[in-house]
Amino acid sequence: MLDEYTNAGLLFNQFPKLLLTSTKAVKSESDLLVKMARIVRQDESITHDHQFFRNFRNEGFNDESFFQYFGAEWREKFEHFSEGVEPAHTYAWFHVKTTIAAFKNGFGSAGELKYFWPFIDAHTEVEHQFVKENYGSDDLSNIPPYLKKWLLVERINLSEPSLEEGATYLIHMVMYWGALFELFLETDTNSTEHSILDLCLPSYDSKKEMLSPSTEAVLIAVKKGWAKKQYAQSDMKWKKLYQDIKCAQMKDPHKDLNEPLVEEFPQMLVDPDVDGMKKRFDRWRNGELISLVDVRKYITILNAPFSATEGNVTLDIFIFINMFTLVQKELNRAGVAHQEIADTFAKYPDFKGLVKDRFERFKETGVLSS
Repeated sequence: MLDEYTNAGLLFNQFPKLLLTSTKAVKSESDLLVKMARIVRQDESITHDHQFFRNFRNEGFNDESFFQYFGAEWREKFEHFSEGVEPAHTYAWFHVKTTIAAFKNGFGSAGELKYFWPFIDAHTEVEHQFVKENYGSDDLSNIPPYLKKWLLVERINLSEPSLEEGATYLIHMVMYWGALFELFLETDTNSTEHSILDLCLPSYDSKKEMLSPSTEAVLIAVKKGWAKKQYAQSDMKWKKLYQDIKCAQMKDPHKDLNEPLVEEFPQMLVDPDVDGMKKRFDRWRNGELISLVDVRKYITILNAPFSATEGNVTLDIFIFINMFTLVQKELNRAGVAHQEIADTFAKYPDFKGLVKDRFERFKETGVLSS
């Protein structure tokens, strides 16, 4: 379903796969379909044992089976978005287009969102047009100027790209996606409060010869932010942060937290056991991805009840923090120098400015320009 072909592209290369992995909400494509079915049918009892999901695991994706299971309206939606599109051209841009349409239905088009949705859609049309013009050609000469124009990739030798050139392209691409999502949050909330990616960039410690990933950067920012808010200090010990989180969890009555209530064990607030939490944070600081449920359990719980943060779209910024981390880990494994990774991600503010400038021009002209 999300195979190499449907993940292909230039502006949105591997977007569906990276997005799903970064949510840490689905374990496989089959798991994704099960979760979709539970939402669409409003039935939490649906399991992987249904014949449709067994067939998918054994035989792969089948259009007719999908439409039969999910309903005729899904066929109508697919045919609507597929109108005028050659099947061979439905690369990753197509999935971005359909995802944006779903977001638009959910959030509406009030205020400047009426400009934002067509702005994002214009990116998919740019990619679609490039695919139509170049599909099937062995001539790759049009690709480098395209990547330079839209993603600021100054140099890439497609016949034999260097490790550093490939890393630059990948990092520039995911940073552009992150800047687009932060633009959405800022447009929707009319605030920059939730745009925190510039606080979550990796850093390189030359003494330890270690790369500190984005997941660690965001946790450090949380620690310092809580120290400032709660104690009027510039920083605090990790253990004290863990204790404050544990106390907040014990004071929160939500059953999904699986914590003893403070009314039953008031003495636990004095010196709560945080050894398990330390191990969890250590894994995140070392680059393990953070699920949105864990964001609510261990981070936002400091400022809001667990139940109050369910479905809060501003927390989806952690998906892009995870994505940044995922890319950092993959490049590290590939042998890209830590300093190179950190230095390239340090350009994120440039991409924030680039996306903002393009959006402002789009609002004036209705045309996406580089």
